[in-house]
Amino acid sequence: MKNLIFYLILVFALQSCENKTKKSTEFNSKLKNSTEINSIPTDFQSLLRPDEKLKLGKIYTDTLKYVTFDDNGDNWLVFVKKNNDTIGLVYNKEQTYFKSGDEIKIEWKMDSIRNAGDSDFLDYKEFIIKIQKTKSNVAGRNFNNIENESFVISCGTGCAMTYNVKKITQINSNTVKVVFQIEQYIDEELTETYDETYIFRNDQNNTIEMVTDNGKNENIKEMLFGGALQSFQNFGKKLMQ
Repeated sequence: MKNLIFYLILVFALQSCENKTKKSTEFNSKLKNSTEINSIPTDFQSLLRPDEKLKLGKIYTDTLKYVTFDDNGDNWLVFVKKNNDTIGLVYNKEQTYFKSGDEIKIEWKMDSIRNAGDSDFLDYKEFIIKIQKTKSNVAGRNFNNIENESFVISCGTGCAMTYNVKKITQINSNTVKVVFQIEQYIDEELTETYDETYIFRNDQNNTIEMVTDNGKNENIKEMLFGGALQSFQNFGKKLMQ
């Protein structure tokens, strides 16, 4: 009987501790959420509108100069130029279809973000909601940085093809023609050298076509896969910057 009484007292004590812990955890969680809400600033600043006090979540519209797109970090960023400042805005898309100097109109807002590796810190950044080009940069591109570019793709077991840039011609603001001198190697021995011409278009699909003798160009996305296709696409990104 004594053992039973002792067991009942022990069970009651454990349940009491568990309830206190649960209540304490719930209270701490509510306190943390309440603290975060109460600590949200009411006004924000941005180099996009340096003389204004901005509101969280309010949508703003601005016309700016496009600089570049960066997909190397945890958040994809579109860099724009306003006066003498270059500003990075969060843009949750895989890529853009503009070139440096294009005039763009964006709808954007200030929003909260938790950066990877520091999820406890609540930060605030400019987010792009919508972006469109209003005027192309019609100035010719400078291809000096890639005129000696080359890349290698595999063409099967023991076979490799080196694509060396031979000539680059800008057709218009969104289209560039590139002539490659191709060196074909079989078991590391040069077996053939010839030229091929490709058209790179900075459109919604980032189209790359191989110019053929019959006048009907071939889309390389239907010809190449994996690393070979990626090599062409990486070159196209450099070409259109």
